[in-house]
Amino acid sequence: MNLPRRASSSALHLLLATLLLSSALLLCPVQANTEKIIFTAPAADTDLDTGLDLDLALTTLTTLADNHAAAAAAAALRTRTNLSRVFHPADGHPAWFLLGDLTRGRRYELRICWSALQPSSFDLDVYSTAAVSASPSLLQSLSEYIDASTPSPPSNTHDTDDDDEEDQTPGKGKDGAAATSAMLLRVRARADYVSHHRSLMQSPPPPVLVDLILDPYVYNLAPRSLLPTAAYLAGAALVAWFLAQWIARSLISIAGSGGRQEKKKQS
Repeated sequence: MNLPRRASSSALHLLLATLLLSSALLLCPVQANTEKIIFTAPAADTDLDTGLDLDLALTTLTTLADNHAAAAAAAALRTRTNLSRVFHPADGHPAWFLLGDLTRGRRYELRICWSALQPSSFDLDVYSTAAVSASPSLLQSLSEYIDASTPSPPSNTHDTDDDDEEDQTPGKGKDGAAATSAMLLRVRARADYVSHHRSLMQSPPPPVLVDLILDPYVYNLAPRSLLPTAAYLAGAALVAWFLAQWIARSLISIAGSGGRQEKKKQS
């Protein structure tokens, strides 16, 4: 009787090990074609001392409000745009974006995604408006980008009616809610390839199409876009646990019946 029970226990351990290994493989991070930067929004910054109208000059990246009706369907707001690339960091100018309506003290994750057909590398830097104002080099880079380009309206995943929204400035939340702040994102894109085609190696290289995603953290623990994945893994783990219990009971029952039959034959 002990040998069949040991065999069933070994089978149960093997099954649990297989389930754990499968879960570990599902949790492996994917780094391909994605760069990200994690930052914390500073205190409300009401002094935009840059001498520039950033709201009109730069493309603004925002997130859906926590109480937005579509927040469950779209956890993060995507902005699709083309970025100019260079072969050497010293060439060209970086692209600048305004990160608006940030809740002070809250963590955010900014991701940039691009196609594998356009090999590129990116440097992401986030600055407060005060830091840009205090740095002549950053302020010059921002001014040169605004002067050299006229950004087109971003392609967002949801439509908004600007006429129905009141103008907001950093430091004032919606309907008197928690104070918000704004930060500046600098993106430097480089063409990360070598080709024997002369057209591809000409400077400047073709622009790269990217998706910029500003994803807020939930209680500063995890990005909001990971909540559906976490719920799926929790459900899968619960189902696997009950399934393992049922399989273990079945194996023990089969092993017990086989032991009794052998004992009857011996007697």
